[in-house]
Formats: sequence, structure tokens, C-alpha cells
Amino acid sequence: MHRHSQRGSPACRAISRSVVRPEASGTPWTAHGREPGHGGPLAALRVAAGLPPKCRHAEIPVVDTRLVDIVADGFDAGIRVLDDVPRDMIAVRFGPDLRFAAVASPEYLCRHDAPTTPQDLAQHRCIRFRFASGTLYRWELEHRGSSAHIDVAGPMTLGNTNLMVDAALTGIGIAWVPEYHVRDHLASGRLVRLLSEWCPSMPGLCLYYPANRHPPTARRLFSQAVREWANRDSA
Repeated sequence: MHRHSQRGSPACRAISRSVVRPEASGTPWTAHGREPGHGGPLAALRVAAGLPPKCRHAEIPVVDTRLVDIVADGFDAGIRVLDDVPRDMIAVRFGPDLRFAAVASPEYLCRHDAPTTPQDLAQHRCIRFRFASGTLYRWELEHRGSSAHIDVAGPMTLGNTNLMVDAALTGIGIAWVPEYHVRDHLASGRLVRLLSEWCPSMPGLCLYYPANRHPPTARRLFSQAVREWANRDSA
């Protein structure tokens, strides 16, 4: 039922997937994240903080990073990047567009020439991302209608975007991470953006759920809170 794509990845595309599941009373929720770096679980927690009083008892702990089928696994709703939402689901968009960035430290670039094309990455030490399933993420770069899916190589493979940023800061290699994770480091010069023209924006996160005729009250209230929160955030 769910199509699996890397679009939006570590942080995505594959950025992040979260799901919320009702427990016995139909009101507590469990947030499930594909990869915290994409912001799915964090977004769920931010929404939870703004829930109306009638939803204040909702519980949203962040758990693991498995890819799940929300219907088969008994979840009421999920959070994914828009491009990864199955076509038969209702999607409620919230949050800004997402963009990835290839970054490295000045120290690393003192020892290695900066790549000018995606193919140059084959000559570089890259910091790879591994999903909980064991699958390695292939970097997806796009520029003016051309795309390149690169199976990079490197000395370190991690399953956490924050650790990837730390590894890049120490000069281990080039990391491919969501731009918002490194914005301050780029502004301060601690990291340098690479291949910027190959790093397009993509639609951001959304809440998604099956089109039930009589949706559970908890999901209805939660989706309403997401819409209200998204409207406030964009105002």
C-alpha cells in the first residue's frame, strides 16, 4: 500500500516519517519517526505543544525509525514529506519546503579540492546515512532537469543526522543533510556549502491519514490542531 521512496530522505524524503497511534482510550498517541533529522517527530512534538485544552492529555513519545504501513500497523495518522505520502491518503501540509545541503568543514577542504559535479563525490570521503532497516541512503541531486543518484563511499556511516553534522564539523568528510540542521554553521563559516546548484527544494512535511467516513475523534482533533498550527506558523 505504501510506496517506498528516498525522496526527502535522511532527513526525508525517506525526511522523515512519523506516525501517531491511539492507545486504549483513543486519545494518547505514539509518534514513530523514520529518521529524526527530517523533523517528523520534532514536528509532531511542536504541534502537540500547541494543542487546544481538550487535547492537552495527548501523549507523543518519539520511538524508533522503522518504516511502517500506518493502516496495517494500526496507526491513525502519520507525518511524512509530501512526496512520500501514498496517493490514497489525505495529506495536511504544514511547515516550509525542505532543502538538503552538501557540506564540509574548511579543514576538510584544505586537504581536498571541492567537488564541482556529483561525479566528483566518488573521489571524496563522504559521511553516509543508514536507515534502521539497514538500507544505505543514496544521495539524490538535481539540477535543471538532470538528476544523479550517488551511492557515496566514505569512512563513516551513521543513523542520526545530528551526528552526521558533528562528523562534518570535525573534518571527517562531506555530509548530505537538511539545510536547517546546518544553517548556523554555514553562516558562521564552520561549514561550507558544496554543489549548491544540485540541491533543490522539495515539498515539506504533512500529516496524512486514511479517508475514513467517520474518523476517530482523537485524529480529527489532532489534524485540526495541525491545520491551526500551520496557519499560525505561516502567518
